[in-house]
Amino acid sequence: FLFDLKGTTLSITASDLEVTMTTSMETDSNDGDGKVALPSKMLLEILKKLPEQPLTIDVSMSSLVVDIISEKGKYNFAAQAGEDYPVIPGIDEDKASKLQVPTSLLLTGITKTLFATADDELRPVMNGILFEFSPNNLTFVASDSHKLVRYQR
Repeated sequence: FLFDLKGTTLSITASDLEVTMTTSMETDSNDGDGKVALPSKMLLEILKKLPEQPLTIDVSMSSLVVDIISEKGKYNFAAQAGEDYPVIPGIDEDKASKLQVPTSLLLTGITKTLFATADDELRPVMNGILFEFSPNNLTFVASDSHKLVRYQR
């Protein structure tokens, strides 16, 4: 993940060099702007174990040490300089589509279809969830070739 803090706006980018997602959120405070690349596997393992709660993320830009402080404890690990994160080609704003979906709706759709995804290295297309967006509907579809699940809102 690339964490990019400018002012009180934190942009988080995730990419596998084929698909890239970026989201932004407001933070409570900022001791300085900067970019840092965090190891996704380690960060996700920590976040999975924590209940929903406020987190404090402190980054030492000189030593590239990240501290995640929660009600349950403190985790620290090494990061990389943000400049080391792969450069993602820019998006042509004229052709880009922006979508705002309530997180509760997104979480519900993923939760109701995730069980039907495969975990198969030979058929990676079965390992994901299809999102279809239209003005009136949001559809989530998943299949492992034995089960087919559709959730529509």
